[in-house]
Parts: sequence; C-alpha cells; structure tokens
Amino acid sequence: MKRTHAAHWLLILGFAIGYTGYATASRNPLKMGTIVEKELKAENYYGHYIIRYITTDKAVPGDTMLYTTWFENTSDTPENDLYITNPIPEQTLYVPGSALGQDCDISFSIDQGKTYHPLHLLKIRGAAGTSRSARPSEYTHIRWHYRK
Repeated sequence: MKRTHAAHWLLILGFAIGYTGYATASRNPLKMGTIVEKELKAENYYGHYIIRYITTDKAVPGDTMLYTTWFENTSDTPENDLYITNPIPEQTLYVPGSALGQDCDISFSIDQGKTYHPLHLLKIRGAAGTSRSARPSEYTHIRWHYRK
C-alpha cells in the first residue's frame, strides 16, 4: 500500500543559519525526509497579503520557516502506529497552531524529548508548587503519532 504522508509546522528563526533538507530511513521499506522552506509575504494590489514558500538554504533572524516532514511506505503492507519525532532547532520559536498532520496525533516535549503531551497538558512547575502552561519558546520536540 504505497502512500505518502506529510506533517507541517512553522518556526520563527532567532538566528542566522543555513538549512538543507535531509532524508533518513528508519526502517525498510519506509522512506522519510524533511523539506525546509522560507515564508515570503507580499502585499497585492488590493492590500491583501499573499504568502508563498520557497526552498532555500539560507535564513536570517526573524524569518518564518515551514518544515515539512514526509514519509512514504513503498511496500504493499500497511504501515500504522508510527511515531515521527522532530527536534525544534535551538534559537527558533514554534508558531502556535501551525503543526498539522493528517491521521496523526500531535504531541510536544519540553524536556528534550523524554516525555510528550498534547499542548494543553504541557505544564511548567514552579518552585512553590504552582504550575503554568508551557510557552512555545520552551518546546523542544514535536512528535506525530500516525495511526492509520
């Protein structure tokens, strides 16, 4: 059952860096990769903003980047219950609400990938026993659980 699936999310860069897409294979016959694109905004004649994305290997502070992680099952055997984990690069900020993935449950980590929870359960504990919701700047990883 050959199918390709993709998950998307946006990050705002806090530093200059060069990016290239990369591909890894976690197990045969599963192919995986990541594409990084820069967001470009332009105002049209009517005052509306048009957004498009271009593949680039350069970015500067303040740029918004679209990350697309894809996987393809090249066999005739269905692939399900698959986890894909992406670290959020240091000095970047996850754009709230931008993570998407068809047939996926999305969870986040604030402890370098040790544990994962949906956003509404991500809490930072204070010294006095209080807790607060984690901020996007505190997210360290995003994980997609593909369940189809």
